[in-house]
Amino acid sequence: MVEVFLIASIIQIIVVILIVSSLYGMRVHLKSIAEDLRKIAQNLDKLQQHLSHKKDAEESRDAIAGEATDSTVQREEMSREGYGVLLESCGKAHQKADVIVVVSDITGLSLKEAKEKVESAPVIIQERISREAAEEIKERLEVLGVVVKIL
Repeated sequence: MVEVFLIASIIQIIVVILIVSSLYGMRVHLKSIAEDLRKIAQNLDKLQQHLSHKKDAEESRDAIAGEATDSTVQREEMSREGYGVLLESCGKAHQKADVIVVVSDITGLSLKEAKEKVESAPVIIQERISREAAEEIKERLEVLGVVVKIL
């Protein structure tokens, strides 16, 4: 939107310069005008890049804020209904297959579903369970080198 306004303004300025030069018989150097227009076009490119970076930064900030809010809401819901276990990452787990088998055992999912769940970390693998059950699951996974958090 800003670019369109600036381009329209530039065109108006050129028209005014041409009218003034013809009225007063001034000799306008076309080379000078072309150079000025080139500089204006470069400034427009810089402005557009700046606006694009600013928009990307705002979108990233909003996405991060949204994720933090979602996580907080999930924790609040689970604290009212029980505890949850969040598999943050496989960390230094040497045998990913072992992690998949344990997650399958904990959740009752097939090995394929457990693999998808492990690969989509961070992910909640169990929710609405007692504190003791959450601690037990955490211990089973941490032995394998998995980074786990109780919510």
